[in-house]
Amino acid sequence: MTDDPTQKVESAEPPGLSPSMRSRVVRPAGGADLLAIGFGTTVAMWVVGYIGRMPGAVWPSWLLAAALLAILLAGGFITGRSTSRGWPGGLVVGIIVAFLNLLVIGAA
Repeated sequence: MTDDPTQKVESAEPPGLSPSMRSRVVRPAGGADLLAIGFGTTVAMWVVGYIGRMPGAVWPSWLLAAALLAILLAGGFITGRSTSRGWPGGLVVGIIVAFLNLLVIGAA
């Protein structure tokens, strides 16, 4: 390999992609995207749980459970739509969220 700046470097993306598809080619190789969405989903669930149990704003249990389930499903849906991992990525986010929530319950 030389340090010649005039040497042509081949692109890593497949040829013939439209500009809108080029943004969908590069995906993170690790699990940082899943961790970020998992932590974000967990924090959103904590916020809703905290607000739903504040004095003066006590939500019925069925409403709080439905809201928490909707947030969990939204986290999985966002993972499936915004990453190339599909539903297995959503499953991993659900496992991350469950693990983090169990850590909080275990610490109490």
